[in-house]
Amino acid sequence: NLLGSTIQNLTIVANIENSTSPNCSGFANFITASSKIVNCIANITLKNNYEKGSFFGAFVGFSENSTISNCISIGELNNIETAAQSFCAGIVGNSNNSQISNCINFATINSTSDFTTGITYCSTENTSITNCLNVGNMSRADYPLSNISTSNCYFNNSIIQSENENAEITDEAMLKYMDNMNYPFLEGLEKTTVSDDEYIGYKYSYNVDH
Repeated sequence: NLLGSTIQNLTIVANIENSTSPNCSGFANFITASSKIVNCIANITLKNNYEKGSFFGAFVGFSENSTISNCISIGELNNIETAAQSFCAGIVGNSNNSQISNCINFATINSTSDFTTGITYCSTENTSITNCLNVGNMSRADYPLSNISTSNCYFNNSIIQSENENAEITDEAMLKYMDNMNYPFLEGLEKTTVSDDEYIGYKYSYNVDH
């Protein structure tokens, strides 16, 4: 847990299975008191099978009055819901009055929970999400915007606006958006064309060995 502390410029590579803790993550299960996670990469495989409901994210399980910025998640999150509902997201499982900015989720999210989303879920007080992107494959996704303010955030080639409307964007707009974020790690960004009879689009990934 983090209490008024900062984690900065750190990459974690891990395989984690959780069955004992209500909070599960690659970096900190619970952060509060103006804690910060900055310029970090989570290259992890997480399996959560805690049966009493939990907060589950690549970086943080539950964030309260804290900040996560310039972070990238890669890998796979597997949330096995066997009893109560769990909060599952690519960056922070659940947020309370926190700020999340300049973050990208590339991780695949496999979850049966009703509280699953790309960046963070917010079930209590307001959280802000700014300049964030989710391109990870998801088994399901909800849009928990009632307690979240968003600005310039993208979800699988759609921009999520604060008024809870979706607008399609072009591939050129996506690349321009990424270029403007000035990540130190975006040199590893890779793009693959995906097409079938009715759809031509793009899949983005991050090469951690770049």
